[in-house]
Amino acid sequence: MPLSALVRQLQQVALSGEVLQRCNRDERLRLSGAGRGARALISSVLAGCAEAPLLVVVPTLEEAGRWAALLELMGWSSAQLYPTSEGSPYEPFDPTSEITWGQLQVLSELLDAKGRCAIVATERALQPHLPPPPALQAQCLSLRKGDEFELEALGETLTRLGYERVTSIEQEGSWSRRGDIVDVFPVSAELPVRLEFFGEELEKLREFDPASQRSLDPIEVVRLTPSGYGPLIADALREGMPEGLDQLLSPEASEQLLEGGTPEGMRRLMGLAWSEPASLLDYLPEGTLIAIDERRHCLSHGQQWFDHAIEHHAEVCAELGVELPAVLHRRPEEALAAAERFQGFDLAELQEIMPRLAEAASKVFAVPVGKDGIGPWNPWRGFLHLRRRYDDAVEALIDAARADPDLAERDDILAMLLQSRYEDGGAMSADDLADELLALLAAGHETTAT
Repeated sequence: MPLSALVRQLQQVALSGEVLQRCNRDERLRLSGAGRGARALISSVLAGCAEAPLLVVVPTLEEAGRWAALLELMGWSSAQLYPTSEGSPYEPFDPTSEITWGQLQVLSELLDAKGRCAIVATERALQPHLPPPPALQAQCLSLRKGDEFELEALGETLTRLGYERVTSIEQEGSWSRRGDIVDVFPVSAELPVRLEFFGEELEKLREFDPASQRSLDPIEVVRLTPSGYGPLIADALREGMPEGLDQLLSPEASEQLLEGGTPEGMRRLMGLAWSEPASLLDYLPEGTLIAIDERRHCLSHGQQWFDHAIEHHAEVCAELGVELPAVLHRRPEEALAAAERFQGFDLAELQEIMPRLAEAASKVFAVPVGKDGIGPWNPWRGFLHLRRRYDDAVEALIDAARADPDLAERDDILAMLLQSRYEDGGAMSADDLADELLALLAAGHETTAT
């Protein structure tokens, strides 16, 4: 059930405004002790009080998916996950189309600057990986009812943007034409659009079902972005022709570039196209509220990616015999610091749970009663409540670690436990992992506390 009514009600509470005012101080506010659902609610309330868009930075894409689903329940008109690649930005191939199209869907909405939106992303979105906003804005095309276009010129524009002409629309990044009807599937939209012209005047715009080809709801405008960043990078390289470019491209790729094409693997040349590639932060409207969830975990995951990027950059430069600009990675501390130029706050749960869980456990062992004894004063009640919260938080960390393709190269405690085996060769269960981590964390807390 949507919680928009609760969000609006909490916005009227005086404490919400006071907390928002506290976010304006130099020392960043940290809100701790709430579960994921409550953190999503609090973030939505504060963004509503500020009448501002919201960006939530989380440690992993798995966690981002959970957050995006929760924010949809909070009544946001648009709550989107901003996908990013876990690979090195210096790979000789571009990220998958799904990642790029997902990013362009978010960026298109930000460039439109209409209404408030909520975005969930990882620290990777704060890394330089995008064309500067003016470069992308200049290549976007908005089609509105009543606009006039010469259909042949429109087809040439779609091809220049990277859209493929097909006989029937089935997936993003394609277009077709039948007489005065042009079908196009924007990579920044979830449904294709049918453009009906009367002569050169755009008379109707309707979304349609690509499976049945049946027209759906009429719309007023469709925004077309390039199908990827490659064409923008290629245009910038042709315009500047930086020194050493021929050493970074094969003869075939160089010829393709000079003839107006877009060779594969343009992403790693973004630093040659623009001296300062952009991050998601550069596309955010002024006044955006930024919440950083579990900062320490964000830094930990970001550091693993950063170390890989540094190592791979050195390997690529040695292999090519030329220095590739090292502008597509920066330390995760710097990336999160860049986010702090916006108003915002930090969120944390596990860091706050451990001292209270250790204290509750000591009471359980000190008071010799069962789980059902002495009613509401039973220390087991508080301990079990905190243990459930701990299990939820650790479950997310375990899921993220298991999905990490570089798990075998990690040297943190969780990675080592995941890779450990019993004498019979069996792996530890999630419950066993949680228990082992709890013992280690509790021991660490008691040691540092004393």
